[in-house]
Amino acid sequence: MSIIAVSKGVLLFLGSTFFVFGLTPPNPPPKEKSLIYKGQLFEKTFKLLICGGLASTLLAFCGNIVLLINGPPQPYAHHSNIVSKICPHPSSPSSFHNLAQVSLPFLLGTIALLLGSGTRLCCFHTLGKLFTYEVSIQPEHKLITSGPYGIVRHPSYTGLVVMLAGAAIACLSPGSYIQECNLMATNAKWFIGLWLSAAAFITVSLGRRGEVEDLALEKSFGHVWREYSERVSYRAFTYCNIVN
Repeated sequence: MSIIAVSKGVLLFLGSTFFVFGLTPPNPPPKEKSLIYKGQLFEKTFKLLICGGLASTLLAFCGNIVLLINGPPQPYAHHSNIVSKICPHPSSPSSFHNLAQVSLPFLLGTIALLLGSGTRLCCFHTLGKLFTYEVSIQPEHKLITSGPYGIVRHPSYTGLVVMLAGAAIACLSPGSYIQECNLMATNAKWFIGLWLSAAAFITVSLGRRGEVEDLALEKSFGHVWREYSERVSYRAFTYCNIVN
């Protein structure tokens, strides 16, 4: 196996690992009385993304890793049956060669995935037990303004958008398992399409969710939050106002 193929295997492993950690809730749901609202479409879709997105990304990355380890199918080789089942419809004669290469889109997508996941993990650590997937104000709630929260008010949203975009680019780029094994020509396309649709919906919905959180924090912390929001004026992106 070439150095490039080994490097790609390492990137695939790191990407899938960080994606799992970036989507896994760091704390259990808060108590009922702490919830600001519940049962919204965003929360239901996000749970769908956790299941579908994790499964899709892990399958795409793990499928590529297995094919890297086994290599292209060889006549009468023991592993040829495994390879043919994992990749029954190669998109071109060079597909197995492409699977062992690191394309620029794949590299950029994986870097974005790692950066986005790393940002979310940093947010998990900064907020500690205050970080929940449900919008809530807990009895011991404090307004956190340090770390990534000193740059934008909702850095976990920033990380989520970057992470989802990176995962989509890495999974659909030239040389990826989905592209080279032509999975979009199989029934897997519905599963992949559902995942991408859920990711797109969540990205668009972050603006509204940010407003809900800001209103809840303003109500709880008053002038302290207003001073913070004036100092940190952007919700998720510092240099563009698309989510503010």
